[in-house]
Amino acid sequence: MPEEIELKLAVDPRDVSRLRNSHILRTSSTIHTPRTRLISTYYDTPSSSLQDSAIVLRVRKSGREWVQSVKMNAAGPGSHMRRSELESPIQSDRLNLREIEDAGVQRLIEKRRGSEDLIPVFTTDVARERWRLRLGRSQIECAIDTGSVVANGKRAPISEVEL
Repeated sequence: MPEEIELKLAVDPRDVSRLRNSHILRTSSTIHTPRTRLISTYYDTPSSSLQDSAIVLRVRKSGREWVQSVKMNAAGPGSHMRRSELESPIQSDRLNLREIEDAGVQRLIEKRRGSEDLIPVFTTDVARERWRLRLGRSQIECAIDTGSVVANGKRAPISEVEL
C-alpha cells in the first residue's frame, strides 16, 4: 500500500487568491493543474466504529469517474497525518466493499462494522487546484480546496491547503 504524509491547513477564504498568486506557486519550478470539482461522501457506522479504528472510507466523484478509497492509520503523531491508502475505481456513487483489492482490508472493515450498516456521514463538495512544487530533488503537491461540507442537513464552508 502506498503511504502518504499529509499536512492540512485551514486558510481564511479571503487569503486564497493571495496564496494562488504567491511567488512559490508562480515560479517556473511548479506544475499547475486547473480547478477540478470533487464531490466526496464519507461513510461510517452509526456508532463511528471505523473512525474509532482510524479508518476512513470514502467515495469520490471527479469528473465522470468514481473512486472508492480506504485510508488507514489516519491518526498520526504531531500535526501531520501518515496513512496508507487504497483506491478502487467503481461504477457509481454506491459504496462497494467487494471492489477493495486487498482481502485483508475488506475483512478488517467488515470486522469493525460488525452488524451495523455503513451509512453516509458527511459530504464535501470542493473545487481543487493543484501545484506540484519542485524543491531541489524533492516534490511536494500543494492543493487548495474551497467549497463546503454537508452533514445532518447543515452546511459549513471549507477553505484549506493540503501539502
